[in-house]
Amino acid sequence: KGFDNCVSQVNSFFLDKRFKSIGHEIRDMKIDFSKNSDVAWWSCMLDDINEWDKKRSSWINVRWTGVLEKREGRWVIVQMHFSYGK
Repeated sequence: KGFDNCVSQVNSFFLDKRFKSIGHEIRDMKIDFSKNSDVAWWSCMLDDINEWDKKRSSWINVRWTGVLEKREGRWVIVQMHFSYGK
């Protein structure tokens, strides 16, 4: 269980033949870096258009925020969050 189980479930979802990615749009991207340039915080607005079992299942006008960390010369997403405004 735990984290490995969660990753396995996420991978299974996106590899499932019922899932179809159609497209996306990212707007108002803002990125801030730490003093050492080894951590970055981002925020933007996201439209993620997809289908599940041939039915639209899109996220439109969603705020997407997250944190990146540079590890061994590569940027890795260490946290992200999606939310709808009022």
